[in-house]
Amino acid sequence: VLSALFEVDLTWDSENASSTHDDVTHHHVPFLQLITDPNSLGRLPSAAKYVKTENEIQKLFRELQDLGNIPAASLVLKLSQHKATQRILSNRLSVIWGPPGTGKTYTIALSLLRLIAVERRHDGPQPKIVFITAITHAAIEACRGKLVQLMETYRSIQSLPKNWLDDIQVQVVSKGNDHPPPPRSRSGVYVYAGTIYQLYNFTKRYSMEVDCVIVDEAGQISLGSVSLVIRSLSPQGRIIIAGDSEQLAPILSAQYPLLKSHALFGSILDCLMHSKPVHDDSTHPTSQTLTEADEGGASQGSIVQLTENFRLNHDIGDFVSTIYSHRFTAQKSQKRKLAEGLSIAEGLQLELTALSTELVARVQRFLGLLADAMLKKERAESEEEAKKKGVLLPPAIRLTTPTADESSKIPLTPRPVSLALINLHSWSSQPQSIPYELHVHVEAALAAALVHFLQVCCPNDDVFVATPHRIQREAVKAALAKVTDGDSLEEAFGRLDIGGGNTKPKVTVDTIERLQGSEASFVICLFSVPKSFAADLGFLLERRRLNVAISRAKTMCILISSDEVLCPPVKVLANEATAKGYAFLKAYQQRAWSFYMRLQVEKVL
Repeated sequence: VLSALFEVDLTWDSENASSTHDDVTHHHVPFLQLITDPNSLGRLPSAAKYVKTENEIQKLFRELQDLGNIPAASLVLKLSQHKATQRILSNRLSVIWGPPGTGKTYTIALSLLRLIAVERRHDGPQPKIVFITAITHAAIEACRGKLVQLMETYRSIQSLPKNWLDDIQVQVVSKGNDHPPPPRSRSGVYVYAGTIYQLYNFTKRYSMEVDCVIVDEAGQISLGSVSLVIRSLSPQGRIIIAGDSEQLAPILSAQYPLLKSHALFGSILDCLMHSKPVHDDSTHPTSQTLTEADEGGASQGSIVQLTENFRLNHDIGDFVSTIYSHRFTAQKSQKRKLAEGLSIAEGLQLELTALSTELVARVQRFLGLLADAMLKKERAESEEEAKKKGVLLPPAIRLTTPTADESSKIPLTPRPVSLALINLHSWSSQPQSIPYELHVHVEAALAAALVHFLQVCCPNDDVFVATPHRIQREAVKAALAKVTDGDSLEEAFGRLDIGGGNTKPKVTVDTIERLQGSEASFVICLFSVPKSFAADLGFLLERRRLNVAISRAKTMCILISSDEVLCPPVKVLANEATAKGYAFLKAYQQRAWSFYMRLQVEKVL
């Protein structure tokens, strides 16, 4: 990275020596343009005709969709996605701000296909090089795979011209120093997908100009690292940045100064979304102003926010969107079979020797009450009996978004319940306070019990257990190993005859950072501490960490917390970032169905 930045510095010096425009400080070096004046990466001369042609393509696929062509439906962009595509066609710099589940990868992949198709119509076959990169191999493969999938979908539609697709070569660059270069006598489009460092090695070995650089999951990539691929951008090349500023940023090993004009230290996405204008020219407004929306409603200058949500249902989406500038439009609802599945939890008679009887009964009660809430069922039990067994408290803020799709033929829950909170209180018969390590094992046992019953009640659904700390991750893995020891789970599936034979759901236990970018039907988040916890709560109350954990859930999020986190000391909230995280947590608590669970350490472990 330092080498690339030094190269940028030398390039600037050489351009400075020959430049006749003293007022342009970046001298059209792309990386410096990103930092000092993103507006200079603005509208292209071909913008109007490109947008007009793209509108014709969008109209064609929409008409095919209306005629019942199923493949064409997946090639029709939603409203905010279409705005993003037109931004990409019109400008050199595009920032696609995609909150969780809004289809960032789909949007940039289909936008790239539209760009290639439009350029082909206007300019004929031209040699092009496109780079696709991200911080993880999984994100890179997701983008590459989506591009290939959309190409195959296009080919499956009869009567459409397909010759231009044959000129697109999609390759994975796993070893930049050894990967073959594009042929010299080329007229096609070569798309290279790889990590920033492998693409850098690729361009160092073979001198080439890149026509388009796509950076996915840009909220995790440091600004300096991007210089490794931007260095090869052609003079009119496009930069497409996609990510979510409310996801976890790259980990920095030191404290860096906060500059007034630029956000230099952090992710490339943070830099572009939060930088302030470097000039005061009223005729050239900054593209980074997030306080005023343009006519599109979900776009601010070079930044376009995707608002259609394909992962989160109304309940979860309504909550998560509270920290974004525009609300989500949920594309899915909660199915009735979820409530019917959870309703069997209390009637299960499973031999779980690794879990205490008290813990099993509490978890069964909790899941049964959630099912009752979804189905709007009332229990015939006295108030005293209910308090003894446990009461599920309704949220203070009820769901205001639509709860059902009248056109859907799939039965939905009368009352969607997607946010749940377990207030865990671990206690001991011993006078001394419970150490953190012991509390972690109680929390892990609770998580293991929840996972086990979710597996039995909803056997076709994946489950994530998201942990802030690695000690929690290892404790949950150990607890799950005890619970699933032997054939008890398989026997349970056989007895219940649900889930389609030997279908076994996938359970993933990992830290929140490592789960970023993935999703599961159920997500169990572990954010509880004992009274003896003396460490800084700022780590747990980081809003981005909470957001990543909660927004992994497609169907339901179960947050396990404690009074020590839900009601922290006032001094903890003196930090502005921690106060934002706490406000987000309280907003969750107000929207969640809450259950108080008091567990004795000696009985659980």
